[in-house]
Amino acid sequence: MSAILRVCQMMGIVSKNPGFKFHLFSFLFTFSSLALFCSAASSITQGRSLRDGETLISDGKKFELGFFSPENSPYRYVGIWYYNIATSEPSVIWVANRERPIFDKLGILKIGSNGNVVVLDGNNIAVWSSNASASSNSTAILYDEGNLVLSNSGDTSKQYWQSFRDPTNTFLPGMKVEVNSAIGENRFLTSWKSENDPSPGAYSMGVDPRGSPQIVIWEGSNRRWRSGHWNKQLFIGVPNMPTTYSYGFKLSDENGNGSMYFTYTPWNVSAKLRFQIRWDGYEEQLMWVGDKNQWEVIQSQPNKSNDCELYNRCGKFGVCSASHGSGSECSCMHGFQPTDLDQWIKGNWSHGCSRKTPLQCYRNRTIGTEENDEEDGFVGLRCAKLPDFADLVVPGSDENCEEICLKNCSCTAYAFVQGIGCMIWTKDLLDVQKFTKGGNTLNIRLAHSDLGGKKKLSTLVIIVISVAGALFLVIFMLLLWRFKAKLKVLPTTSSISWLRNNDPPMLDASKSNEFSTDVSGSIDLFAEGNQVNGSELPLFNFTCVAAATNNFSEENKLGKGGFGIVYKGNLPGLQEVAIKRLSRRSGQGLEEFKNEISMIAKLQHRNLVRLLGCCIQGEEKMLLYEYMPNKSLDFFLFDPSKQALLDWRKRFAIIEGIARGLLYLHRDSRLRIIHRDLKASNILLDADMIPKISDFGMARIFGGNQNEANTTRVVGTYGYMSPEYAMEGLFSVKSDVYSFGVLLLEIVSGRRNTSLRSSEHLSLIGFAWHLWNENRAVDLIDPSIAETCSQNQAELLRCIQVGLLCVQDSAISRPTMPSVVLMLESETANLQVPIQPIFTSIRRYVDTKSSTDGQDLASSNDVTITMVDGRAETIASALNSSMFFLFFFSLLLSQHHCAEVYDITPSQPLSQGQNLVSPGHIFELGFFSPNNSANKYVGIWHKDIFPRKVVWVANRENPIAASDTLASLTISSSGNLELVDGKQNSVWSTNISVPSNTSAAVLSDTGNFVVKDDGIAAADLLWQSFDHPSDTILPGMVVGFDTKSGKKNLLTAWKSESDPSAGIFSAGLGPQTPSQVFIWINESTPYWKSGPWDKSKFIGVPEMDDRYLSGFTLVEDVQQGTKYFSYKLFDGTLSYLDLSYEGVLTFMVSDNGSNWFRNWEAPRNPCEIYGTCGLFGVCKASKSPTPTCKCLKGFAPKSHEEWSKGNRTGGCVRQTKLFCNTSNSVVSSGKEDGFRQVERLNVPDFHEYIADMDVDECKIECLKNCSCLAYAYVTNIGCLVWSKDLIDIQDFASGGSELFIRLAHGELGEGKPIKLIVSLTAICFIVILGAIVFCVHRLRAKQRGKIKVKTKFFQFSDVNENSRENLQEYIRKHDPSELFIYDFDSILIATNNFSITNKLGEGGFGPVYKGKLQEGKEIAVKRLSSSSGQGIQEFKNEVLLISKLQHKNLVRIMGCSVQEDEKLLIYEFMPNRSLDTLLFDPARRPELDWGRRFNIIQGVARGLLYLHHDSSLKVIHRDLKVSNILLDENMNPKISDFGLARIVQGTQNLTNTQKVVGTLGYMSPEYAMGGIFSEKSDVYSFGVLILEIISGRKNTSFYYYEQHLGFLAYAWHSWNEGRGLELVDEILADSYSSSEVMRCMHIGLLCIQDNAADRPTMPDVVFMPSSETDGRQPKEPIFTFQNSVSGPQPQSEIISSANEATMSMIQGR
Repeated sequence: MSAILRVCQMMGIVSKNPGFKFHLFSFLFTFSSLALFCSAASSITQGRSLRDGETLISDGKKFELGFFSPENSPYRYVGIWYYNIATSEPSVIWVANRERPIFDKLGILKIGSNGNVVVLDGNNIAVWSSNASASSNSTAILYDEGNLVLSNSGDTSKQYWQSFRDPTNTFLPGMKVEVNSAIGENRFLTSWKSENDPSPGAYSMGVDPRGSPQIVIWEGSNRRWRSGHWNKQLFIGVPNMPTTYSYGFKLSDENGNGSMYFTYTPWNVSAKLRFQIRWDGYEEQLMWVGDKNQWEVIQSQPNKSNDCELYNRCGKFGVCSASHGSGSECSCMHGFQPTDLDQWIKGNWSHGCSRKTPLQCYRNRTIGTEENDEEDGFVGLRCAKLPDFADLVVPGSDENCEEICLKNCSCTAYAFVQGIGCMIWTKDLLDVQKFTKGGNTLNIRLAHSDLGGKKKLSTLVIIVISVAGALFLVIFMLLLWRFKAKLKVLPTTSSISWLRNNDPPMLDASKSNEFSTDVSGSIDLFAEGNQVNGSELPLFNFTCVAAATNNFSEENKLGKGGFGIVYKGNLPGLQEVAIKRLSRRSGQGLEEFKNEISMIAKLQHRNLVRLLGCCIQGEEKMLLYEYMPNKSLDFFLFDPSKQALLDWRKRFAIIEGIARGLLYLHRDSRLRIIHRDLKASNILLDADMIPKISDFGMARIFGGNQNEANTTRVVGTYGYMSPEYAMEGLFSVKSDVYSFGVLLLEIVSGRRNTSLRSSEHLSLIGFAWHLWNENRAVDLIDPSIAETCSQNQAELLRCIQVGLLCVQDSAISRPTMPSVVLMLESETANLQVPIQPIFTSIRRYVDTKSSTDGQDLASSNDVTITMVDGRAETIASALNSSMFFLFFFSLLLSQHHCAEVYDITPSQPLSQGQNLVSPGHIFELGFFSPNNSANKYVGIWHKDIFPRKVVWVANRENPIAASDTLASLTISSSGNLELVDGKQNSVWSTNISVPSNTSAAVLSDTGNFVVKDDGIAAADLLWQSFDHPSDTILPGMVVGFDTKSGKKNLLTAWKSESDPSAGIFSAGLGPQTPSQVFIWINESTPYWKSGPWDKSKFIGVPEMDDRYLSGFTLVEDVQQGTKYFSYKLFDGTLSYLDLSYEGVLTFMVSDNGSNWFRNWEAPRNPCEIYGTCGLFGVCKASKSPTPTCKCLKGFAPKSHEEWSKGNRTGGCVRQTKLFCNTSNSVVSSGKEDGFRQVERLNVPDFHEYIADMDVDECKIECLKNCSCLAYAYVTNIGCLVWSKDLIDIQDFASGGSELFIRLAHGELGEGKPIKLIVSLTAICFIVILGAIVFCVHRLRAKQRGKIKVKTKFFQFSDVNENSRENLQEYIRKHDPSELFIYDFDSILIATNNFSITNKLGEGGFGPVYKGKLQEGKEIAVKRLSSSSGQGIQEFKNEVLLISKLQHKNLVRIMGCSVQEDEKLLIYEFMPNRSLDTLLFDPARRPELDWGRRFNIIQGVARGLLYLHHDSSLKVIHRDLKVSNILLDENMNPKISDFGLARIVQGTQNLTNTQKVVGTLGYMSPEYAMGGIFSEKSDVYSFGVLILEIISGRKNTSFYYYEQHLGFLAYAWHSWNEGRGLELVDEILADSYSSSEVMRCMHIGLLCIQDNAADRPTMPDVVFMPSSETDGRQPKEPIFTFQNSVSGPQPQSEIISSANEATMSMIQGR
């Protein structure tokens, strides 16, 4: 200020002057304004202007906008150029008024009155304008990307125009070039007219979207050059185009409207890069080199030194090959010739070439050649630049592509390009160039005559083929000779591991003659939950099955079900079979097919259909069953002409049989199974009208203690499904009970359950209850049998009552199947009174479109599909009929409030019962309870696809109670989306800042739930669910991170199947470059990784689709610090990517819009788990659950001990130190390190990316760095190196990448290749010679019967040929299951060489040992003793018999082992050993309280019932005793030792033997004295067993001296005199139920009656403990076993089984 005053004084301006202050203020204002104006600005606003000489500079001082004149030009233009680049002229990248220059320096740039950017000349005439629909309040801003943007002054995100969308001749990073097939060619750049004239020139550059996009340069309307098609990494017509990860071209889909955008992002964001189309028609990529202070040309197209780059140089069907210098050579394609030979010779190739011979397809169509004219073919042109104007067809294989082309008469060529797919050409082939390397193979279609004849084979090829053929013949003859014995029996087995993962294998036809071997193999079934070892199920050949059914003729058709059609067939060597063929139109599929095989093959019961095998070939899937000549129950029951054939006795037997079959499934099988589709058509009838439950495709296996399960996929037949299952997906054993009740009423009435739907009763259940309630139940009986069943009326009424009890609405009110069987078979059983079923009364009022949370898959039963609609079963059972109808009426009224809504506003919240639906009805949002949990959530799911998958959850951490029906989702007063509970407490909110309270929430068709300002039509989104993913990625959603803001988008798995809160697993992108997807545990510990991204796929996922239409993208912005992964399927297929609560990433698709199909998942095997084999370990997946680990070459296990135990996590260590890390004094050789190449790997974690290096430079870089342990050069990525320990390496079967491991020179194996070759050759020769000698020796020995065979399947050896051969023949005839045989040495190890410490006990067979197999499975090993009275016959008996039986109260045999004299049986291990070890041991006897003893009695009884009555094989045990009852960990009894058992015919009651076997004291009198045995013999033994369990005393060691009574006589006298409780074990004291004890004693005494006819059968015995009646009185036993009493011996031989009993004889009293 003082300086200014002094200046004023010098100018004579005195401060006292009155105007002084005014002038001083004016001066200061003007000065300050000038200073402000002259400072650098990046924008202009309304009211301001930019004059010639002034400029705008972007904030980062990267670009500048202003007026300029090209060199030697007087004209002025407004342009943008790089700021602060010192060149002779500015590097202009954009020009505004290129067509209307200004002739003076008076031009102005400003914002016009209409809000547009305008350029005015000196006369104030507009020479250029942005011509956008802008508001008057607009601003023009120059950004650091070089983009001039016109936007709203108040909100710069509202853009009206930008220079990037109106480019001139330059393409900059950040620009987007639209690619849209609907728009067509997009010529987005236009060259200058000359070097000094920016007006539009003759050349333009843009994108042609046809087929796959390509860059094209045009000269006027003609093409000058093209890049070739984009394959997601590069343009295939530019052979030298970089393919590294740092090369920044990308094609992405942003808005989903069919448009895609090419973008370019340089690896180094600070680099100054630009692409331009020059005035002379050349495209250049330029980079500023500051050191040289100049622009360098990185690449230029077309190549000035190669005339072949010019478009269509050689005309149609011509091929241009670059020659030396700048010349080119043209040639015609194979099968073509010059169109104008004279011009061609002169060098004028523009006319191109024409076909020598017309195509066969064309000749047939035009001139009509003969039909036998040979078809066209293809000739490949390699290393080609593919022709222009390609059509992209559906991606497929190379073979599919050829087939598509052949079918199209217009197709002239095809090519299959990785990353694009199948491309075909239907027009002339233009612009084809032959490269020296690179390029693609073009398959040109030619007439057959032009394909060329077969060339003569060279002498060398002939010799090689001859030698190979001779060698193959010799080997084949040797193998044929070796296995000629096996060719006479069944062929080898084949695995069906495809049942778990892959597609089924193709099966060859029978290998001998057409029908000599119908079975082509066997199937190793897997058990759900590993509860039961799978048996070997025969796999039949499709050809044989087709022949057996007369090619599936209509005459052989038996019927049709939900699975498909059933045919009758006749297979030679087997009985008649029923063949069920899966229909493609069936609602059932592969899952049901697998289910049926895995379940029914493990079940064995006389009332279950028997599965004989299956047939799988391609899409054909068939099941082969035993043939049922009487078809199914509905065939008789619902046919008026056949109903009378089913009299009441047959119907009751059918009811009993079905009940027993269900009882076996629910209780007695080792697998607890729920059938879920029990109905009349699934009950088959054999020749004797014995019922067989069939169709297990929808069955489910339960755990032993599991009572109830839930499903989202409701399957079954309407009318048979219980209410809780149909409505809520809850199923249990009571679901089958309900179906049985319906079936029982159908059998009694002879009517279908749906036959009364149009009547007042609505259903058979309602009709039956109505008649029962009015005491008119007899009116329900089928009229066809009413007259003949008067004497059985009580039985009929009992069945009706049981049926009504089974169909109660509440599952709790229904009886279990044991109770049902008891009620049916006991006339004295007390039956409850049924109450009225309610749910069946409302079906006709319910819309069939009503739905539950699950999918409803109906099994075929010729019924109308209806849905049971009702509230929970507790409500239904609590309400009486009138109250329920009132409730239902209110429910109908509420339907008006359950309508679909399309938005949520402050005035329209979303209440429970309503769903928010997307406009296209693709997604919906609403309230849900996962798996009927006690909590409720708000989520999003696909509307019409089942099973329903929730893809997003709002309140996953804050659930509301399921009972809270008043909760709602609303727009709060703050404008936020808010979830409130019934008490209006906030549970969840979007928590955003909302400018107004006019917001609304809508659900888009992409599944994105958004909040926007409803008051503004085109308002930006305020909040979206896509920014807050839960466990699922949908198309268009992104997962990644922003390093600047710290924001992460991760997938977080649910805690459990029914708990959406955050679990331990999460998934997202890792920080490395290139990125890879990780699954983490607790967001820190890696669990799985995908391998690095190579611009089209993750290289650690070999199955990942890298074709052009795969839609996977990863966008990385190094400058912004963001990485995001997303995907979109271009064909619009619905899909999602889900992270399960178990840590599995699954990609699901829905091709038909109604079902989900698994497309891919990871991890799929243990090798995919992160770091399975530790550091420097390589994991290779195998079929076994145990991964195969090995160390990298040059490394060894860190701990050999842990490695041998199967613990490989410690990894491997280097065997020889690297030269780089070792002092010279240590290294003797002085040779440097090298690299060993390993192929097909998923590369290790912790890679480091080095840009701009080729493969040789990558190797050198790693070798120079002592920390570098490995390197890889990956296509489309470039150089990757590793300086940390290598972890998580997987060896793929195919695909993967090459990894170069750094090793010390001594580990490389170099230097002696000749010695190595010689050594290997010698070793191979010795091995082959030894193998031949060994095979010859084995064959000769086998012929003499002296060979000891060890095989996986059932082949035995014995001390002599006869016993071995007889045993083999016996096994082959009786045991097609091929029981697993263990190697004797493995059993020796498992039992510690049969150590005495492992001995569990000893029986008649021999000693029993405890063992532990290598996999940790505990077993019991029974070893045949040479001193045993039992031998090979008993061994065969035990093996074959027990392997065929399956019951929870029978011991399970796992296999056997045979070697010379050693014969071993391997069982499941019973930790509590046998019953006698507890019962007769004073120290352990207290463990057996009365509850456990009663359970043991019941269990043994059920096991015997199964053997005698329910098994398909009727078995007499003949050696039942306490030592043969084993106890598992839960004290459940298992009958064992079947060595003495016998199979009898189903109708056979008595059998005689001359060899009495068993244990004295347990043998019945008729058996011990006459050798006659029957099921009553086992009943006698069971009676003795009951009395022993009650008393805790051995029957052979007790003697009552006062009355000279044996054990049995004493028991009878005690009971007869009312002193029965004196027999009770004193250990029990008063802890038992006296009534139960007396009832069991009564049963025991009835079982030991001398006369077999007086003894009850096992069905009677089983139900006696549950019956309160006394029944008949037992007689005093006459024949008793007494010690030291002599008497006459029976004539038959008696072999005693060991039981620590004194030998005693039989004497009559």
